[in-house]
Amino acid sequence: MTTDDRRAAGRDIVTAHHTALRNQGVTEHTVDECWTDYVDSLIQAPLIIVFGCAAAMPTERGDRMFMTMLERASAAIEDLNPGVL
Repeated sequence: MTTDDRRAAGRDIVTAHHTALRNQGVTEHTVDECWTDYVDSLIQAPLIIVFGCAAAMPTERGDRMFMTMLERASAAIEDLNPGVL
């Protein structure tokens, strides 16, 4: 998902996820808690990228993919400030 798409639809996607959880019987978790969980989990993205780069065979296409992932994850972290109360 592009950074612009995430910025435009991120809350709606998390709200849809929350609705799906409720439809499956998860009733003790609010939509605000889902949003906080999403934002706080963003800090894991750089780790996933680093481990992926370490495990994958370098290719031009793969390098572009990892760079795109890093740019988008960095933008999300900057936009949403995980861990900040």
